[in-house]
Amino acid sequence: MVALLPVVIGTCYLFSASIMFALNGLLFLALLLKKDYKKSTFRVIMSLNVSCMLQLFVLACGGIMTIAQTNFDENLDKILGAIMQGSWLFYVGITLVLSVDRLLVFVRPRPAFFSNLTNILMALCWLFGIALFILFLCPGYGYTYKVRGNYYFWTYNNEDGSQTVSLIEPYFDLPVLASVFIIYLFVFAYIMKVRKSSNRQSSSLSQEKKVLLVAVVSCAYELNFVLSGFWLPVELIGPRAKCITFSFLWIIECGMFVIATFIISANLRRKTFDLLRNNTKVIMVSSVQKTKSRVTVTAI
Repeated sequence: MVALLPVVIGTCYLFSASIMFALNGLLFLALLLKKDYKKSTFRVIMSLNVSCMLQLFVLACGGIMTIAQTNFDENLDKILGAIMQGSWLFYVGITLVLSVDRLLVFVRPRPAFFSNLTNILMALCWLFGIALFILFLCPGYGYTYKVRGNYYFWTYNNEDGSQTVSLIEPYFDLPVLASVFIIYLFVFAYIMKVRKSSNRQSSSLSQEKKVLLVAVVSCAYELNFVLSGFWLPVELIGPRAKCITFSFLWIIECGMFVIATFIISANLRRKTFDLLRNNTKVIMVSSVQKTKSRVTVTAI
């Protein structure tokens, strides 16, 4: 039974991370290819998708390591760990950018100016994420999949630099996500206040509200994820069970935004899966002959 556990858990990691990766990829392609989604808000969401896909790729690799009960190579472990933690902290930052974007859209709508501001904040987040990726590649720092001889969870290694960052991170993650949640509560209260005094209702406004609702749902889960990750007592469920539980929570975290998006926004869900269906309908055409009276298609 003990030998079977890594195979079962690793397979579940790999399968669930792959599903979440595919969903994020679909949303990313829909936002990239559809002309309706060219605002700075959707560029922020695309960045969020990229950060989730990077984490999910590493989590899927972790699933393979769990099955094999090895990290295969120390350099591979270090590179994947740097991608994991760099993309996670980038994700936290880009979540704050999205909340600021929602605040600006609803409270002080000045599209041109605030679009530029959002783009600047997004660029700073990318620089922040890249800097952290480089930091975790440096000697003295690292994020590893090997925890007490087991391979179930990505975490800081025992080097001095890593332990210093591990002490700092809770005081970055929690205040940022709490600030994001407070911003969303303020925006929601503002919408409720002006709703009765305004007759303004358009498809654009409805779209903005759906983005807000998705962001609120995702943020609520993120807060729970961070709180349970840093402060859930190990004695409550045991160290191995905590590692396994938290890995699954991390996979869900990386898919929460896209799942909430597809549930709440029927329009975006339809366009995304239309894109998928169109790509799976492969029509091989050998020649198309056009005349004034007709169009002749000769299929292979």
